[in-house]
Amino acid sequence: MPGSIRGRVTKRLIFSAWTVVPKTIAALVSYEIERRLHTRFDEQAENTQQARESMSRLLRLDVRDGRPIGLPLFTLLYPSSVLARVGREALLSASRDADGETPDLKSVLRHAREAIEQLLPAVVPGQLEGRTDEAWYWVAPILLDLEDDEENAWACWAREDLAHEWTHDEREAYAEGWTEHLEHAWRIVQGQRPSGRPPEDLVELLARVAIAGPATSALRSLRSVSGHCAADTPVWLRDGAARIGWSYRRLFNQIETSVLIRGGYRSKTSKPYWRQILRYALEGGLTAVNDEYFHMLAESTAASSQAPEVRVHSHRRGLRGRRGAARQPRGVGRDRFREWRSGTAPQASADALRRALRQGGRG
Repeated sequence: MPGSIRGRVTKRLIFSAWTVVPKTIAALVSYEIERRLHTRFDEQAENTQQARESMSRLLRLDVRDGRPIGLPLFTLLYPSSVLARVGREALLSASRDADGETPDLKSVLRHAREAIEQLLPAVVPGQLEGRTDEAWYWVAPILLDLEDDEENAWACWAREDLAHEWTHDEREAYAEGWTEHLEHAWRIVQGQRPSGRPPEDLVELLARVAIAGPATSALRSLRSVSGHCAADTPVWLRDGAARIGWSYRRLFNQIETSVLIRGGYRSKTSKPYWRQILRYALEGGLTAVNDEYFHMLAESTAASSQAPEVRVHSHRRGLRGRRGAARQPRGVGRDRFREWRSGTAPQASADALRRALRQGGRG
């Protein structure tokens, strides 16, 4: 958690000529860490199969009474082109304000809020009354993209295989209520709108999504390494970011991950788990993690000179990300990366990046 490692020892190295002892120590330490994680979240936690199952799959995409219940997860899973751009500009503006120093998170968020406050009136009516409708949290990013580039947004959403394209897993695409959630979002694209007024913290939450939303942050990083940093967002690039966002969902659905985050952000005012994830990603620097990883992946597979058509061959090597070991997957060689940069074979390359991130999450 933020500030928890300052001035404290975070790692100890144990050297031994023995073979069994280091493995035994590693097993015991790992078990103790897991035990402390669980008891920090719940002092009465039990290590039983039933108890563990109750703590898993918190980011559900189920359907109850014919209505999808996981729609807020679009804040994590939907790669918003507009918010990715807002986040990039906010980071650049905060860096200029810092004058060579490390940008302050408050400054980054302030710039993001200012940009979003100017964009929202075009998509969120100002005269809405009645109860607060939290659907605006996930609806607003979709509407912002429609307002910015309607043709591209429609090309993205109007696909029968969208559920598979954003998961790239036949079983996951149709096993849960993912298709029902996409159909509900499709109605928003077609013109349906929330009936209630937007939450008071809508601007603040969208600013956080712009900086650290898993899929939106991934889209910004992919834009950088693919040469679409300031250009339009092709569908294949958005699909790649969506698959990475889906991989993050897998990671945050793991028991150890959820206990770590929920235990670290416990408070009297309970927040939904997806909002705790967003805070964790923001304060933990998910944008920097994505940027560094994709930059290293790009450097390890190909490099470009000033002439775009000239590629410098580079050897394959394993990568270690800041949040876990990430081996370079098979098939992510210089040819694949050249295709990724040119956009001629986006599906295979995006899938390779998704697999790499997934492996990193397991480290």
